[in-house]
Amino acid sequence: MRGRSRVVRRYSLCEVFVRRILPALRALLARELIGEHGLTQLEVSRLLGVSQPLINYYLTGKRKVPNADTLAECPKVISVIKTVARLISSERLGRGRTLNIACVLCTALRNSGALTEALRACGVSENEIEYPACGESVSPRE
Repeated sequence: MRGRSRVVRRYSLCEVFVRRILPALRALLARELIGEHGLTQLEVSRLLGVSQPLINYYLTGKRKVPNADTLAECPKVISVIKTVARLISSERLGRGRTLNIACVLCTALRNSGALTEALRACGVSENEIEYPACGESVSPRE
């Protein structure tokens, strides 16, 4: 059948972020908090809202996280991870309670202009995402 174009299914930015980017960012953030800021696995698990064994798997490599290596090579993304880790470790963000880490990381990536880089690195095309997301009426900054 000629003339028919393939319909691209569109998802909210939040759904794409949580499924395809957040697990990798969580693993990178856990490594940063434990390795550079001296938090314990238990503290990190509580902050990120995951189990302590999952944090251990991230650190030992027993659990491979899709896109973690790819995102680790993105300078803007790593800068955001380091900034969020610094805020957490200085007790300006979330110590003693579980964070909504998805929104914290997504907002930080958007504000820094790194969200587009992270999406591309994870193989997400712009036509897969439907805006607005997260209650905002803007697309990620370039």
